Amino acid sequence: MKLRNRTPFISLSLIALAILISGCGKKQEACRPAPHKAVTPAAPATRDPGVQVAVVPDADLLYYLDIAAMRETPIMKVIREKRAAEGKTAPAQMDEDDWSKIKKLTGLDEEDLVSLLISADLDTFDIDNRMSQELKQLKGACAIALAKPLTHAKVQECMRIMSSKSQLEEIELAGRPVVRVLSSSPKEPVIYTTVSATEKTLFIAVTESAMEGMLQRDSEGQSATPDPELTRLGATITDGAQMRLLLLASDPMRAKIAGLIDGAADSNPQQKQSKRGIMAGFFSPLRNTRNIVLWAKAAEAIDLRFALELGTASEAQQCAHLIQSFIVPMIGKSFESTDPENKMQIDDSLDAINEDNMLVFTLQVTEQDVQNWQQPGS
Repeated sequence: MKLRNRTPFISLSLIALAILISGCGKKQEACRPAPHKAVTPAAPATRDPGVQVAVVPDADLLYYLDIAAMRETPIMKVIREKRAAEGKTAPAQMDEDDWSKIKKLTGLDEEDLVSLLISADLDTFDIDNRMSQELKQLKGACAIALAKPLTHAKVQECMRIMSSKSQLEEIELAGRPVVRVLSSSPKEPVIYTTVSATEKTLFIAVTESAMEGMLQRDSEGQSATPDPELTRLGATITDGAQMRLLLLASDPMRAKIAGLIDGAADSNPQQKQSKRGIMAGFFSPLRNTRNIVLWAKAAEAIDLRFALELGTASEAQQCAHLIQSFIVPMIGKSFESTDPENKMQIDDSLDAINEDNMLVFTLQVTEQDVQNWQQPGS
């Protein structure tokens, strides 16, 4: 997929993806501790504190990626070598020609991307509305730390390269110059972007107020106070995890999950004891999903952990038992049907357990998995 003439920067896609998964909206206060005024950063200690200004007030979604730390791990070096062999050098899915022009213009390379932080307050997000409409009023912010300085003028030129069919405007927010990108498609949100006072952090937002707040925090050297529940969830993540996603569930999300469960059950009341009906019953506790935590830690392999916080420990145990007994073996069989010489090892590490009221999925991606990925028969 090429990003030419589409919404700039892959980070915006990350925001949209996270929101799409979350089913955001008014959160269920009963699932949370009483609010307080704790001034505790939601994000972990970062290589560049400049990205902390992307933490918006009352944030209930936080995505952090330590790009530099992950890039230096053995498994990621294997992945980079594989991408290079395929002629891919641009970050994520950025257009290769655009990336070549940007490198020449700015002097930046992929090694100069240090870290990325995205946060959002999703209280006003209505899952029943069109995604493009909701993005236009998203209370979210994104910051990308850079190893080398990047001037505002070069940011503007980069946006011209990546958005050749969009209209660019120079505006002023919080006393600072900002590039406003107006897409040629009414479905795409307006993009606001500029750099920090140090010129070593790139700021991106989809609303004027979000960008203004980020610039004010940058000038004051502060980050906003997130929802206190994010801080609690952050403490559950293992030390050294380079990627982490924290998400507070919402009533609309639970309603979506309930709809999926109900849709999986048989419509005929006489078939309640069928396999579909039984599995729908087993998965019923997912209706009580409170929060979601995802993290990844790369070294010789990539360890992934995805956790859903349910209402009770018995609910988590019930779901874990079903998944481990039926779903995991099904996934294993799907891998067994591939070419044995290129067999993926992911299925051997896939596991589902419960830790108190947390339903936890774990898996490991090895170097062999990377080498065999997309091989014939895999």
